[in-house]
Amino acid sequence: MTPRHNIHIKNLEKIFYPGSVAVVGTNNSKGTVPYDIFFNILKAEFTGVLYPVSPGEKSICSVKAYKYIVDIPDQVDLAILVFPSSVCHLALEQCGQKGIRSVVIISAGFKETGEKGLERERQLKQIAGKYDISFIGPNCLGIINTDPRVNLNASFARKMPEEGNIGFLSQCGALCTAVLDYARAKHIGFSKFISFGNKADISEIDLLFYLRNDDKTKVILLYLEEVTDGSGLMQVAREIIATTGKPILILKSGKTTAGASATASHTGSLAGSDEICDAAFRQAGIIRCANIEEMFNIAIAFAYQPLPKSNKVAIITNAGVEVIPGFKRDPSFGGVIMFGIGGIFVELYRDVSFRIAPLTEADAESMIHEIKAFGLLDGMRGMKKSDVSSIKSCILRLSQLTLGFPRITELDNNPLIVHEDGKGCWVADAKIML
Repeated sequence: MTPRHNIHIKNLEKIFYPGSVAVVGTNNSKGTVPYDIFFNILKAEFTGVLYPVSPGEKSICSVKAYKYIVDIPDQVDLAILVFPSSVCHLALEQCGQKGIRSVVIISAGFKETGEKGLERERQLKQIAGKYDISFIGPNCLGIINTDPRVNLNASFARKMPEEGNIGFLSQCGALCTAVLDYARAKHIGFSKFISFGNKADISEIDLLFYLRNDDKTKVILLYLEEVTDGSGLMQVAREIIATTGKPILILKSGKTTAGASATASHTGSLAGSDEICDAAFRQAGIIRCANIEEMFNIAIAFAYQPLPKSNKVAIITNAGVEVIPGFKRDPSFGGVIMFGIGGIFVELYRDVSFRIAPLTEADAESMIHEIKAFGLLDGMRGMKKSDVSSIKSCILRLSQLTLGFPRITELDNNPLIVHEDGKGCWVADAKIML
């Protein structure tokens, strides 16, 4: 968790349940984002007080406008910034002076545009830290809370979605628009709908923690373009699933990593960023979806259908040869342990499983059972059973090795020769990269 996590959890309540909202930088130009944000809050019949802040206007939609946010005589719980990126830092500074601690920055023109934009984003973070402000964005669509207690559509999505029990988080504003259109056509409702953009301050991890305790949310959906804190994501997902039973579904972009350098080890070549994400999500109990339609089909089943009464499901597999345990060090998730069929067949069949260190005994055992070739180890067609417990021991030792020796970037034991049950195993060849 980030050092500011506790501050975010406190300030997020005012983001989703504000008694008063100021739209900072709005105008009277219909069809523009600054106008649409203000109009959409008004149109959704927000239950609190709404203030337009517009230096060049006397009123917006017949509501008295203020030149600066510090001119508003009353308390403001939430500020929505829609000024150009070049002056957002000035508006955020005034929010701090006004005592506003909860902010959504819609404006684009930050990290996504290059070095100058990144510097503007750093400026926002410095100001936020100075005043203990928490902000969503920048470069986002905004937020929606369908709870009738607030009726907040602080976004430039034209129509308020139906009320429901699905919480949706997205890093991509464009996808938000497509999702809202899809959901509207299917009459799918949301509890909270959040576009968090560049996640310069509040991240998906902070938002997941918030939704954990949100009694309006039964299922959580998340779209990510990048995973910047893999271990943090796994930790919060495990906690949510274990303590609340709320399912977490992820749609993660990027099936390939363009320009990734070739690696010398089998583990390095097989454990690409997408395979690692798959393994991490599976290990944390997160369900990864291939597309929007699959995500919502699963979400609807969780939201409205009873869970199966038992786990009595059998899976029959075949094929496979020898084994390989190994690991590589991922910049986001840390040590990634691999297990699969070994020898010359590891890259041909790619029958492998992955987990993120540190591993439990249950993690190691599930890795072994997960590969298609497990039948060979388990004594299929009259063959003697292999010493699976010794394989598990090797995998757990690799997990400890990746934690205890950070200089090792990749390691292969290929092949690991496994004898019959009770007779152990031995490494025929090994490769270690520093």
